[in-house]
Amino acid sequence: MTTHAFAPLTFAVPLIVAALLRAAPTAIPRRVADVAAVVAAAVSALLATALAWASTEAPIVHWVGGWRPQGGSVVGIPLVADPLASGLIALAGVLTAAVLIFSWRYYRTVGTLYHTLTLVFLGGFAGFVMAADLFTMFVFLELMSIAAYALTGFKIEADVPLTGALNFAVTNTIGAVLFLVGGTMIYARAGTPNIAEAGQRLAGAGTDELVVVAFALIMTGLFVKAALLPFHFWHADSHAVAPTPICVLFGCVLIEVGIFAAARVHVGVFAEVLGADTGALQAVLLTVGLVTGAVTAVMCVLQSHLKRLLAFSSIAHVGIVTAGWGLLTSAGLAGAAVYVAGHGFVKAALFLLVGILLHHLDSVDEAQLHGRARGSPAAGGLFVAGGLALAGMPPFGMFTGKALIDSAGKDAGVAWLGTAVLAIAAVTGAAVVRAGLRIYAGVGAPAPRDPDRPDESEDYVDHAPARTPRTMIVTAAVLMIAGAATGAPQLVTAAEHAAGLFVDADVQAAAVLGGDQAGTPSVDRTSAWSADSVIEGMLAAAVALGLGIVTARRAGAPGAWGTESASPYSPVRWLRLMHSGRITDYVVWLCIGCAVLVSTSLLALR
Repeated sequence: MTTHAFAPLTFAVPLIVAALLRAAPTAIPRRVADVAAVVAAAVSALLATALAWASTEAPIVHWVGGWRPQGGSVVGIPLVADPLASGLIALAGVLTAAVLIFSWRYYRTVGTLYHTLTLVFLGGFAGFVMAADLFTMFVFLELMSIAAYALTGFKIEADVPLTGALNFAVTNTIGAVLFLVGGTMIYARAGTPNIAEAGQRLAGAGTDELVVVAFALIMTGLFVKAALLPFHFWHADSHAVAPTPICVLFGCVLIEVGIFAAARVHVGVFAEVLGADTGALQAVLLTVGLVTGAVTAVMCVLQSHLKRLLAFSSIAHVGIVTAGWGLLTSAGLAGAAVYVAGHGFVKAALFLLVGILLHHLDSVDEAQLHGRARGSPAAGGLFVAGGLALAGMPPFGMFTGKALIDSAGKDAGVAWLGTAVLAIAAVTGAAVVRAGLRIYAGVGAPAPRDPDRPDESEDYVDHAPARTPRTMIVTAAVLMIAGAATGAPQLVTAAEHAAGLFVDADVQAAAVLGGDQAGTPSVDRTSAWSADSVIEGMLAAAVALGLGIVTARRAGAPGAWGTESASPYSPVRWLRLMHSGRITDYVVWLCIGCAVLVSTSLLALR
């Protein structure tokens, strides 16, 4: 079997195993389903890793059904595997396997539907990442999303999970429709949905209103998936009600893939036709990313519900990733890629630690858990270390990713970007440190329970107050170690090479459409491990630790902070009003955001 045949297997294997598990007799032993699902996820991760290794010189293209380009036109469906795409699939596969291993002892009773939906999510994710035409992307986007909606409302007999799943489904379906409308407009103008072919046909046609609006609609659809402001409201709501292990997939790969897809579509379709307006587009993307990071970092600090806290933290870090990509350079994209890898492993470990708290103490509310986990020093150490890692402490991937983004920002004339990223990361890290100190060390006075927090119960969890199964704590520890390993210089070098390959539209087009590769991709290289970057990383960790200690000693529950002010002009009051939990409000914000993005694009890019 040739390497290119691995591409469809990365999503075929989990989808086939999912179908077999669902078709199996109801009497199938649960352990059989557990092992089969873990093996399927692990195989997908291994295949993706092999593709990443094999595609270091040029992207690998698999034509579904053997329908290759004929007469200079694309008639088939291509799947493109490059190191960046394959690495993202490998990350999703590893995290899916970790979620399934953690779930062995987490649930009291769970049927094969849980394994089926989790594997369908992974299969849709892998297909979406490798799809090289807009309509195939839409199909896999919907497959991945439908599985995510069902997993959010997995506790179907309760009202609150169904409400969260409905918010998730409605907002993301609107985003998917906007993506499809934009893709259809490109199809109408270019005569093809293929990303590389459309890019070549549009390059000679010049920029007009239709192309700019199509770009804005596609970006809006993908920004909804990425949970960027003001499209982010669904994300924290879904985390609050979804099964805790599944939050790993939502917070560590689901929203990140929106930024990856946006980068792929921009490079393949719009980079050439909008090439003269790079500065304006850079300003728009940096603004979206940093405003998202700043607002949701504040929301992160205000949370008492741990799953919501981590959800807002994930959005803030996706804002940082967006800013890295928004520099529109291979160095910025490389920093974003390393940041995604480091964040994925660390945040996954933190979500699993929250799952252990729920399994052990039947709560995920910081106020209720105050000092109740003093007998778990190992878990407490991991939790606080995770907060410091999120702040950018060496040697974690967030440290090296931030250093690469900082260096790329200086090269692009945005010298202040590194400081903004450091501030956002330090604030989110401080919120996690604060929660860890209160829960595991009892720092500060006990606070009353936040009356506004959503239902946190998962009555299918096998609560065990006496002990924590080893598979749970070991899985979290391994993920935290993996997060530290992502800061290795070898991975930084590989990410820089992968980003250079990814942003070279000529190389991508040559791989898909045939023809000569236009030279060797340009690779921006820098040293993430320098004395200055290490000092900045340690400074960010120290700021996060200091803020964490100060806020841990503050009276009252974080969920009530800011409510003391009766002023209708209080920023915290307005932030809370924005996050109302009402689907009608979220749709209004989505429409406003879409209108702003379309109008801004017309003004800046036309």
